[in-house]
Formats: sequence, C-alpha cells, structure tokens
Amino acid sequence: TTGIEENYLNSAVTLYPSITSGLVNIDYNLDKGIDLNVVIYDMAGRIVYSIVENNAVNGTMNIDLTNLANGQYSAKIFTNDAAMFRNISIQK
Repeated sequence: TTGIEENYLNSAVTLYPSITSGLVNIDYNLDKGIDLNVVIYDMAGRIVYSIVENNAVNGTMNIDLTNLANGQYSAKIFTNDAAMFRNISIQK
C-alpha cells in the first residue's frame, strides 16, 4: 500500500475504545462501497476474529470480543488497496 491510501483509510475508519472489556466499535465513512475487512490477532499472530463488511460506505461495525482472554490484540482493518493497524487491550 502507499502512504496516501493508508492515510485515507486512517482518516476514514475509527476503532474505539482501544481499552475495552470486549466490545469494540469501528466507524467508517468511505467514498464508495468497498469490502472492509477486519481481522483481530493475538500477540502470537493467531487470528482470533475476522469479519467482512461487504459494500461498506458509511456505518458502524459492533464487534464482540468478550470471549477473548484479557490481553493485547492487534486489529488489521483493510480493503483491497489499503490497510491500517490498531491495538486493542482487553481488560475485564
């Protein structure tokens, strides 16, 4: 990916809260309908959650990670031409 595409995704997509008991929201405001992929990894690099929002334009994804253990996780949010990463800390 290029910096321009990544910067666009960084400004178009917001993940919150970064410290959570397990419920995470992803707000997105995209110029056109694209498939928005979300993959959550544990610190060993294993995929622990994944979802695709097809033809995403504007909205919010509500992600329930309450089944995961306390700890640090990495979220990769990506389209076919851009990607961003955010950290999530689960503390119950």
